[in-house]
Amino acid sequence: MKYLIPALILFVGIITFYYNNYKQPKKTSTKLKEALLLQFKMNQTLSINLKKDLEEYASKTSSLDKDIFSGITFRQYIIELQKSQKTNLSEDLYSEIETTNYDNDLYLQSMYDSLKTQYHNLELIKNETTIKLDNL
Repeated sequence: MKYLIPALILFVGIITFYYNNYKQPKKTSTKLKEALLLQFKMNQTLSINLKKDLEEYASKTSSLDKDIFSGITFRQYIIELQKSQKTNLSEDLYSEIETTNYDNDLYLQSMYDSLKTQYHNLELIKNETTIKLDNL
């Protein structure tokens, strides 16, 4: 009897610990998910604007079939941007991310970091294109 109460308390503590850490679905950080969704929309907008600017520049300079990068023409890059928008920056994907409850923040952080890198790279090309358009 002397050990029954401490044993019951220990048993309840172990069950509670197990439930809280292993059985209960983990909630992702709301702030991280909001930041991810915001970054997604920023990338989506930047990608669309970059595509428009590239089309305008290529049209004005008749350079659709000229290289934007070594071995990649304006036309090819614009097509790749369109594909990327449809697969990686679509509204369907945004909705899926918005409604999915992810098990941990590491996955969200990885997606967020990837979007930040993509945004930085798109922004560099957008800035260069804007400068070229302003100098026409």
